[in-house]
Amino acid sequence: MSLAALRAGARQIQGTLNGLGERCGNANLCSLIPNLMLKEPYASQFEIGISRDGLAHITQLSRLLDEILNRAPDRHAPYVGPSAFAHKGGLHSSAVTKDPKTYEHVPPESVGNSRKILVSDQAGRSNVLARLAELGHRP
Repeated sequence: MSLAALRAGARQIQGTLNGLGERCGNANLCSLIPNLMLKEPYASQFEIGISRDGLAHITQLSRLLDEILNRAPDRHAPYVGPSAFAHKGGLHSSAVTKDPKTYEHVPPESVGNSRKILVSDQAGRSNVLARLAELGHRP
């Protein structure tokens, strides 16, 4: 709704952090800010006063609030969730290791998150090799 409001001419959007705030239904700024900074046409049309370096701390900020409130982060939150850049299927993981743009709409580092290649019953050879590489082992 917030992005539609911007397209319709709104110039101020109220928001919350991790969906918490005094107004039900306000936009989660942890999702909205990356969209405004990293996605066109918003990135070239709007200046929101946050630097790229600042954007790289949004995951840390989101998780800090959850830690202060003693609650688990939303695993599936866009951009900042622990599973936002997790890959599990064999072919999917293979493609991501070769070219992250095939399955990631932004680099995880741009929002302070990280890519995770999971090993599960759906994993293939590439998942295992990627996991070994993360642990510092080269086959």
